[in-house]
Amino acid sequence: PERSSYTIHGFLYSHCDVTAAIDLALARFGRLNIKVNNEGVSGTEDRHDIRKVDLGGFQRDFTVNVDGVFLGQSARPG
Repeated sequence: PERSSYTIHGFLYSHCDVTAAIDLALARFGRLNIKVNNEGVSGTEDRHDIRKVDLGGFQRDFTVNVDGVFLGQSARPG
């Protein structure tokens, strides 16, 4: 059988981007066999010292690392 892969650029923490990526994969291939959530950030250089991490940076990291995985895993084709 023919095998192929396709890369779609988007933001895992964006519901619209996740949905668009799945729709594009379904349109291109007719089905979706595997989905990989490959995104993560670790904030600032001082991330190992919690006293130096500001709330905005923490929230940004949390959104990408936790919300992004949730959106990616919960998005179902069809």
